[in-house]
Amino acid sequence: IDCTDYQIDGEDPILEVESIEGHMGKGVRLKYLVKWKGHEVQTYEPWQHLHKYGAKEVIEQYRIKNKMRTGKKANLANTEGKIYYCNLSERYIREYNQEQAVKELIQKQNKKGTVEDWLRPYREEYEQISNRRLTRLNKDELTREIMKTAIPMRMLLDTKRDGRLKARLVALGYREPKEWDTMSTSSPVADISSIRTLIYKAGDPDDVLSSIDVSVAFLQANPYHEDDTKRYVSYKPYSSSETLYYNLRGPIYGMRSGSRLWYNTLAEWLISEGYKKQDNEPCLFINDKGFTVLTYVDDLICRGSEVETDRFYKLLNERFECKDEVILTPESGLSFLGFDITCEDYDEQDVIGLNPNNTLQTNKHGKVRMVYMEQQVAIDTFLSHHKVRPNKKIGSPMGDKNQLIKDQTPLVGEEINEFQSKLGTINYFALTTRYDIAYPAARISQFMSKPTRGASNALDRILSYLLATQDFKIKGVFAPKIDILLPYSDSDWAGDMPITTCSHSGTMITLNDTPIRWRSKKQPKTSNSSAEAEIYALSQTIGETRHLGWKMLEFGMDIKEPYDIYVDNKQSISFSKNITVNSKLRTTFNLKDKRIQEMRDDKIINAKYVLGIENPADLLTKVQPAYKHNLLLKFISKIRIKTNPNPNPNLNTNTNPIT
Repeated sequence: IDCTDYQIDGEDPILEVESIEGHMGKGVRLKYLVKWKGHEVQTYEPWQHLHKYGAKEVIEQYRIKNKMRTGKKANLANTEGKIYYCNLSERYIREYNQEQAVKELIQKQNKKGTVEDWLRPYREEYEQISNRRLTRLNKDELTREIMKTAIPMRMLLDTKRDGRLKARLVALGYREPKEWDTMSTSSPVADISSIRTLIYKAGDPDDVLSSIDVSVAFLQANPYHEDDTKRYVSYKPYSSSETLYYNLRGPIYGMRSGSRLWYNTLAEWLISEGYKKQDNEPCLFINDKGFTVLTYVDDLICRGSEVETDRFYKLLNERFECKDEVILTPESGLSFLGFDITCEDYDEQDVIGLNPNNTLQTNKHGKVRMVYMEQQVAIDTFLSHHKVRPNKKIGSPMGDKNQLIKDQTPLVGEEINEFQSKLGTINYFALTTRYDIAYPAARISQFMSKPTRGASNALDRILSYLLATQDFKIKGVFAPKIDILLPYSDSDWAGDMPITTCSHSGTMITLNDTPIRWRSKKQPKTSNSSAEAEIYALSQTIGETRHLGWKMLEFGMDIKEPYDIYVDNKQSISFSKNITVNSKLRTTFNLKDKRIQEMRDDKIINAKYVLGIENPADLLTKVQPAYKHNLLLKFISKIRIKTNPNPNPNLNTNTNPIT
């Protein structure tokens, strides 16, 4: 519509209401279908605007008439003339104006930047979705059933870590009808421990570690079959625009099934190219040349020879639209799932601390490669957002477990939202790279639903600790000669006192002297003795170790049962070896339970004793003073570089590796 046709001498005309022909909505969303005097065009107008501009009598007449003829509502498909949604206060009919849409989005989502800055990503996203997934429905194709079942879409604006502006048109998946779910909507993603295993396992030192991001992955999933249920979506670009309706040809972002359909598409293609999907890690694909692919939705991380790497990316780019792949080198790091992977090459004699049963391997340049994983960019952004100030006196993330209950004043209002937001981010860091804050994060998480002032103070201490340990990294040797798996278990009997009487379990599993899996968790029930708590923790560690071991076999690694598991409690060792037949623990555990039988099966585990100060799992079960906290970090990170004796707080300077 050319709006200038309705103007007089360049000014918007004053239009007179002739009659009201219908209505839609209820309450504050009530709108009336207005017929304008002297014009054929009919528009929906909010009742507030009609009241404001003196149309109360016309509304009253319509209401009286409508009571006599119940059920009369405007039918968009059957109303004569063109119907548009517009704002009466603007006095003219709008067409779809992308500049106006972007302007309203910036205001609603409180984004920085101008309309011109956001217009390009908005247009690119809208055109991308329209071309790949949407078929516009015209007026004659619209029915009440389509308008009723169509799920709304909304545009989201986002600023990426590198400063890029990104728009994303997403469907409101929670509005999807149940009949749209023709399969399971659960979609597997790679476990973080699998990613660490891929990076730090033994292998060829000349292997290439790389990653790639598939562009608009959900839009490249296989389209719906012609026999599938018809799906419709709607989009209202801005408040005074027409609502647009579309036939949906395939999954888009925000839909419940979108992730699963993309996974199926990618898995089917990988299998067709000769890759085998694994069972315990369904996001792991390996071909007969040993080239390994791990998938996490649209992010792929790969390891293999240079020849196979080039071949894979050539095939991948022929099938899917992708961004440029990134190869890990000392000059170029990988950014994957919010953490950064970097590497440095050193002379063999400068790398010390590797388990004496293992051997360093040099690459074609005669160097030993060290690989690092860290999240400092994300952590710095998080701390800057919350304006955390440095505190050099903080040497551990939790100095006193009773700090949680010192001030039990409940938080209120916006304080609760801020606490939950900060704690959620802290838990993410604790899961991915910061195992040193896993225990305090687990303790404070008990207050997630009902936060207190004491819990908030304890959380602020973790933030200050993160700021004081900015150079913390997970590190390890790339491609040592063999794989050595060392699981550690620990518990703190009644460690949750005085909040509850439950104990706390900790599991730390290292691969080639690099932590790849850890867990800090409160036990679900009260233990009658420290031995019982240790046995319960040992049972959990056995489960974690076996699951990890099964996945390592799928990686092609030489990791087999029985597993040596290290504990610092001799009673749990005696119980696992069934040395004390008449132990009082028989009244606590049913010896017929499968988990107890597995714990006592010397073909599955071999429990070994280790001193508490040399048990890394101790970091995950107790509040540690600063000196002991640092000692445990040094024991976990044994490997160091001669030329830089202590570059990180988690590097060891004097430890004896377990053999």
